[in-house]
Amino acid sequence: MFVYWSSPLGDLERDDVEDALNEALGPDGEVVGAGSGLSGSNLDLEISANPERALAAVKAALVELGMPADTYVVMDGRRHRLV
Repeated sequence: MFVYWSSPLGDLERDDVEDALNEALGPDGEVVGAGSGLSGSNLDLEISANPERALAAVKAALVELGMPADTYVVMDGRRHRLV
């Protein structure tokens, strides 16, 4: 699973996003990588159990954080918007 965004995070830092996702995923997964470039930033997540529950938890955590509107999650090659 991957999380992508290109807009600035405002008062958030990428570490804040990583921590929130790790907490939201619990035993179902964890953040295992990250990157930033000219086109934006991303987080790489490893999902170890229940992918649908993990997707819902990730989306809910990102919405609660107030991530930019251009944030999306990719799972199994499919793009999922937050709302």
